[in-house]
Amino acid sequence: MGNVMGDETQKKIARYAVYFVPSDDSMLGEFGAHVLQRTRCQDDHPIRLNVTKKAAHYGFHSTFKAPMELANGFTEQALLDAVQAYTRSKKRVPLTGLRPNIVNGFHALTLPHSPDVNAFAADVMRTFEPFRAPLNDADRQRRKPETLSERGRKYLETYGYPHVLEEFHFHMTLSNRIENAEESHSYHQWLSELFETRVTQTPWLDQLAVFWQPDRNTAFTRIGEFPVD
Repeated sequence: MGNVMGDETQKKIARYAVYFVPSDDSMLGEFGAHVLQRTRCQDDHPIRLNVTKKAAHYGFHSTFKAPMELANGFTEQALLDAVQAYTRSKKRVPLTGLRPNIVNGFHALTLPHSPDVNAFAADVMRTFEPFRAPLNDADRQRRKPETLSERGRKYLETYGYPHVLEEFHFHMTLSNRIENAEESHSYHQWLSELFETRVTQTPWLDQLAVFWQPDRNTAFTRIGEFPVD
């Protein structure tokens, strides 16, 4: 019983994340808001609302520093101040070739290999590692270590998240896994046409945002956004 109560208490501890999130008024930001909105929209795809619930819970983003509890001695304001200081020293990077794709049944915006984007993501991950509390057993198991590569398991233990450094692949999730091939194909076509229509210029990695989650069952909320020069 003590372990169960401990797990329940752990779920109520706030988490923070550092994401790339486009500005709301950018072409990319408006595209993401359209796809992940929680109500029906004009020219909607029939399955969109059903397949975007989890993505909407986390928000339209690319993960650079995965959700983490704060280490002892660190505060929310300290994290916000640190991200703001960090972005002032960085230069924006073009997201050349960003487009909708299907990865293991999930729909996402993906990017051809970009050393500059990967280096940016790795630097963010390492810079804010001191803010991260050690991973607890419940959150470790949520990452399903048995399904990870040996390197992924190593990174999970070292950085609290497996998809970093060589395991990092820039993506912005647009659905959960869609098992039905016909539905998946139809949804991909809809996303591709929407993206082509709405994102007519190359997007930029030009902003970082801090997100906050008060407990594991509540959607993440953006609490700070900081432009990159």
